[in-house]
Amino acid sequence: MPRSRTAPPEGRTATMTATPAQDWEDRSAALWSRIDALAPGDFLDRTDALAAELGAEHPVALFERAAARDSLGRTDEAEPLYRQALHGELPGERRRRAVIQLASSRRALGDPEESISLLTAERAHG
Repeated sequence: MPRSRTAPPEGRTATMTATPAQDWEDRSAALWSRIDALAPGDFLDRTDALAAELGAEHPVALFERAAARDSLGRTDEAEPLYRQALHGELPGERRRRAVIQLASSRRALGDPEESISLLTAERAHG
């Protein structure tokens, strides 16, 4: 069941940790299965439209947008989206994948020290 989008009490930040509905997950998986059949711009447009259904700040939406860009070689665009997704309490396996993919992005963007730090912290996290 979707979480309410009401404003949090004053001084607190809203978080969205709800996992998307199975229908949304199924449509996301179907889109990813077509990545090689779609033009890069079309794939990004479709990913962004699907993510928008969850809301611009939803951690899963941010993660999926980041992963799409990363898969198309747009690492510089993916990196801040991974960070936003992780800041938004990304749930489950996606959180671990986001850390690993962010570490890979940092390495590719010339910051291997942060990459190692991210992976070391993730390993300690369990």
